[in-house]
Amino acid sequence: MSNAFAGGVYDGTNVWMIPHEGSSAGTRVLVRINPSTGAMTGYSNWPSGTLSGVSSTDQAFNGGVFDGTYLWLMPYDATSAVRVNINDGTMSSYNNWPSGFSKNNNAFVGGIFDGTYVWMIPHEEDRVIRINPSNGAMTGYNSWPYGSIVT
Repeated sequence: MSNAFAGGVYDGTNVWMIPHEGSSAGTRVLVRINPSTGAMTGYSNWPSGTLSGVSSTDQAFNGGVFDGTYLWLMPYDATSAVRVNINDGTMSSYNNWPSGFSKNNNAFVGGIFDGTYVWMIPHEEDRVIRINPSNGAMTGYNSWPYGSIVT
């Protein structure tokens, strides 16, 4: 398994391993681990289009965050941010990108939850994206200070 996972998140009960590359069969599995027993459950019911054009060697997600209710997966080569219900593993995609933004590959390398919003940290993008977890609305910020590497 090379590059199988890119990050992990603890939701207060379970540990989640964020899938990065696919298996030889081309699948990606989000893994939930019960820390008391070590029992693992896999989820791969990706929303339609989330992995469109992503080969088994591409990196789908890079990191995730827990917002107190849902797990959020940060898209690297995947087309969307993915929200995961921690109780049953159901997934929803969010790709209503802000005006003027076009998501590229190698997009985000993690995220943070500030108590209100989920923030996606750019890798090869020109802006930070903020997600409102209650409705999935996305806002972009790119007023970088002079001298930052993004300018």
